[in-house]
Amino acid sequence: MLKHYCVWQFKKWWPMLIIISIVVFITGLFSALSGTLTVRAESSPYHGAYGAGGLNILAMFAPALFASFAMPLFVFGYRTKRQSVDTYYQAAYAPTTIKRARFFIGLAILLVAFVIGYFLTLAVFALRYYGVPETQVISEVVHKRIPINFAWYFIAFAVLFIILAVQYSINCFLVSLGDYVFDQVCLLIFGTLFLNLFITAPILYLMALSKNSSLADYLIYGVGPVAPIAMCVTIFQPFILGMDNSGLGTFPTHVIVATIVGMVLGASSFVGNIMLPDPSGEYADTKGARNNTVALIPHGAALCFGFLQASLNGTGIVAGSYYAPLTLLALLSVVLYAVIYYCALALWRHTFKISKTDLIFFLSVTGTVLIFDIIARIMR
Repeated sequence: MLKHYCVWQFKKWWPMLIIISIVVFITGLFSALSGTLTVRAESSPYHGAYGAGGLNILAMFAPALFASFAMPLFVFGYRTKRQSVDTYYQAAYAPTTIKRARFFIGLAILLVAFVIGYFLTLAVFALRYYGVPETQVISEVVHKRIPINFAWYFIAFAVLFIILAVQYSINCFLVSLGDYVFDQVCLLIFGTLFLNLFITAPILYLMALSKNSSLADYLIYGVGPVAPIAMCVTIFQPFILGMDNSGLGTFPTHVIVATIVGMVLGASSFVGNIMLPDPSGEYADTKGARNNTVALIPHGAALCFGFLQASLNGTGIVAGSYYAPLTLLALLSVVLYAVIYYCALALWRHTFKISKTDLIFFLSVTGTVLIFDIIARIMR
């Protein structure tokens, strides 16, 4: 009987398959049809090639990644209305069975749409690329076709296909913690922020203490969706165009390590989506978290953001921080941070009043950020 339910649910969601495929294809098509595919023969064959020719993988992956954030809101949308949750919980299937079915249907739609959009775009680009002569004369100047290694498009696809499934699993787990649409969106925002910064922020802060202000390579050292985006731009694209990656230093290693950590978190989220029982329908359309652990997510995200801000201040990245009074700028920085933190709590609590517990966390986290900010400046 579950087969009939899956068919019925897919018939309701199949337009999303078409929409995601079209969006991935169109955004990729702009990249596939733009830029020159030739360079001057008398110069290096790789001169001006990066960004000018070739199909940018990010153009196809970015819309699919965005869809991985939107899809979970449909998967767990039945929990946000009492009428719909009552209907689902009165069905002939166990609530956890329904949750698993919807989870896998959403995953299948997302991945199939990415496959269709990706390879349609790649086919169009291949037709355009091989339609250009290997050598041609333009205004009495000899041009050569940019050498492109199409094998890397398939390697990138295999990696990003897995990463997309991982990110979808993480997003589903975060959304499943909420029973109110606004709370689900907040959980996505705070949870993603926390995952992207909980490794980045401590590393940046240690670099600040070591007086190392060369942070460019580490600013994308995230665990969430930032790592695969960085992988698209800084690793796969140069390999496709046959460029030398040695100038990137250890940056590709950092991105790969961050992606591996993200995949471990994704695997844990996948198990959680499959194994954890579906909560009782009585929580449907209920504002706020079902348990105290979920309520800590905004505080964790705020703490990571504070560490990041203290790191940037401590290394002089913030404009004028080398010349401004140490304590004054630290205080102004933390005041700005405290305002952002308070607004985040107001969004989460649906009120500008904060509870005693929130106030304790608020003062503790803000005070901690202030102390670390001053320490980083003293060590600078």
